[in-house]
Amino acid sequence: MTNTIDDSFSSTPTHQDETRLLSHIAVRNLSRGGVAERVTLLRVEEILYFFTAGALSQRPVIDAKWRDLRPFSPGRVYVRTTTDLFVSQYRTIAKILARLPNQFIGIHKSLVVNFHQIKDLDFDGKLKRVGVVTAISSEWLTVSRRALKRFRSMLGM
Repeated sequence: MTNTIDDSFSSTPTHQDETRLLSHIAVRNLSRGGVAERVTLLRVEEILYFFTAGALSQRPVIDAKWRDLRPFSPGRVYVRTTTDLFVSQYRTIAKILARLPNQFIGIHKSLVVNFHQIKDLDFDGKLKRVGVVTAISSEWLTVSRRALKRFRSMLGM
């Protein structure tokens, strides 16, 4: 089983990568300055989701209060935990996704969620969304039409 939505951002791991799944990723905390901040190691289990700047474009797929607080650079992968927002050392979603356990699922071409961190589903309205809980609120992530069928089958729907 691969961790991709479709072939447009496929990241089939090599045999070498399969034996070296990440338990931590190197990140810099954005709330404390970002790029100038020291690199810290973040446990993979702590990740709610990760995304690129494309997830915050004209039709944002992330509904969160922090979304408009700072500019996000293209060519960077950002990581959200329950308490903070980080920038990773990885430059593409495919590179990080190839090294993560199967609990990470691509729900949009610019957004991957930790399946174990999903706390709510909203599939009744026009937008199909999953909810994750942070320290202060809930955040909603839109599931693309391409990913919806696969995502529903994973949930047994």
